[in-house]
Amino acid sequence: MMTMKLGKRLHRIAISLDDETFLTLSHLAAYERRDLAGYVGQLIEQQVHGLKLKLPEQDMAGNAGRCDRESQ
Repeated sequence: MMTMKLGKRLHRIAISLDDETFLTLSHLAAYERRDLAGYVGQLIEQQVHGLKLKLPEQDMAGNAGRCDRESQ
């Protein structure tokens, strides 16, 4: 049973895994220094919603100048 938190609600999802998959996910979560439930929850969210990348604001400001020069 995995507990995921979205806002103030807790949602529980039962996931069945074979031993090899469980060990692989456990090692990957430990490598990133995260708990297993949070790591698996993030993987599920990425598969459902896609990978949402956010660039830092300072990088966006620097890239805006280059884009303007390239279009001229």
